[in-house]
Amino acid sequence: MLALIDAATGILPKQLNWATYGGVLMGLLMASVWLGAQILLFAALGSAVATGTFFLVWRMSNLGFGDVRLAALIGLTSGSLGIMACWAALLLGALFGVGIGIVRKLRHKAGGYPFGPALVLGCLCSPLINTVLG
Repeated sequence: MLALIDAATGILPKQLNWATYGGVLMGLLMASVWLGAQILLFAALGSAVATGTFFLVWRMSNLGFGDVRLAALIGLTSGSLGIMACWAALLLGALFGVGIGIVRKLRHKAGGYPFGPALVLGCLCSPLINTVLG
């Protein structure tokens, strides 16, 4: 939902982002009952890594702060699978975003573009990459 709103409006709404955090945290707490508390540690570590990485990128570029908040959420979800899945999600999201930028440049479209859909696509693809490489 966040990616669709970002694609349509160029804005990642804070309220929807926070509501998504609530749902993800509830899911992680339920998963920790069956899989153990380490899933919470990995999720927190993934969120910290993603937030820190995207915060630095935000400070040095034109990235919107909504993308930093989204990266924290992506780190939380993909980090629950392990730190390599988190890095895969962030790297794939960045590669998809660069691909979108290249296509836009080739079509002579100027200006910024929503980065959230690329980040979400990277997150959705990371479990597959994590399974193949892990």
